[in-house]
Amino acid sequence: MARHVATLAGVPVLVLALAACGMTGGSSGNGERQDGVRMADLTGDPKPEPGQSTSPETTATTSTPATTPAASPSAPAPILSRRFEVGGRNMTVSIAQLEREGKVITLNFTIANEDGTRWRIGNDLGKGPTDYSVGGLSLVDAGNAKRYLPGRTGHFTCLCSTTGGSVAIEENQSLPFYAMFAAPPPDVTKVHIEIPGFGILSDVPIA
Repeated sequence: MARHVATLAGVPVLVLALAACGMTGGSSGNGERQDGVRMADLTGDPKPEPGQSTSPETTATTSTPATTPAASPSAPAPILSRRFEVGGRNMTVSIAQLEREGKVITLNFTIANEDGTRWRIGNDLGKGPTDYSVGGLSLVDAGNAKRYLPGRTGHFTCLCSTTGGSVAIEENQSLPFYAMFAAPPPDVTKVHIEIPGFGILSDVPIA
């Protein structure tokens, strides 16, 4: 179930602190990342969050290619899927959309728990121990050695899905998420997507 975040004209302007750092200054686990570029005057209407949770779990990962699941009649097939072993669970990440809209890229994706115990996400996908969101995800532009973190408002609220409160993925269940980033240069047509605790999905095409 993909979410689409459209750029809207005439809504209040959000000031984003959009992160771009060199490949040599990348992240490690849930630690803090070095923030870089600030870009103003981007508009967007973040989508409703999928809920909230607490109780993070430590995750260790290996990855193997996954077969793209069949699409339902109402949902298009994902553009890329990959299976990861995370904390003893087989988890599948499916990229539904990575779309450039002016100076912003919107990522919509789902995470499915194929056969493991319930996963309460907490801060596992965040930028740090107090970040209960998917704000730790990053887009990596390998050609230009740049890393892009999700945008933040002037109050440092992530323009992405939150994971606090009761957000959890049960066995045989999937949940949708989204994140908004500053767009790489127009000539960049593919990026790697790095997900904390999972790994990297390589060469994801930008629509």
